[in-house]
Amino acid sequence: MLIGAAALLVIILLIFGVAAACGGSGDDESATDVTSSGIGSAHGPASIVAGIPAKYTHDKPGAATAAVNFAQSVDQARDGKVSGDKLKDIAVGPEPSEALTQVLAVASGRAEDRSVFNSAPAMVTVPNYTDDRATVAVWSVGASQAPVNDAGKVGVLTLWTTTTVTLGWFDNDWKAIDWQFQAGPNPEEATFPEADAALSKTAMSGYYSFFVN
Repeated sequence: MLIGAAALLVIILLIFGVAAACGGSGDDESATDVTSSGIGSAHGPASIVAGIPAKYTHDKPGAATAAVNFAQSVDQARDGKVSGDKLKDIAVGPEPSEALTQVLAVASGRAEDRSVFNSAPAMVTVPNYTDDRATVAVWSVGASQAPVNDAGKVGVLTLWTTTTVTLGWFDNDWKAIDWQFQAGPNPEEATFPEADAALSKTAMSGYYSFFVN
């Protein structure tokens, strides 16, 4: 059953409820509007603005890369590491769906705290692709680390999720216009996916990742 990104946030908050009381900026650095020109991977991003990757090639690998980075940028916005408003300005197309609008609302106006949530794609498929629209399914493992007391004790939560991002080609870049989120499948449930499952489609390969501080 598909659930919204807000539901994932509720799950994390329930498990790490204690962490909310311990929140506070743990780093004097924050994302700015500075554009980084040090990015030059084969299919993008070609730039990073305010900590948000942008500018991808007009092809299937470019769309797949944009979807992965967008999902990761949403994670960072929910942690207050980047601006949700700037994420919308930079990486979202016109007239986003209601589901995506809700995700952006949850990810906007967040205060940075000491918790960290990172996700890494285990497999990415592109079930549908045209020159002006792409649907990308990202099966990811996410790891959340949050402080549970002032003595430095932390808790770690891991979870598997599938995020499906629909993108459109606008202003010479891939931008998100729709979002679906599903918990799982866990690895033991994904060995032999059903014929209509995202994981049964041909997977993209040659993935690399990087940090933005």
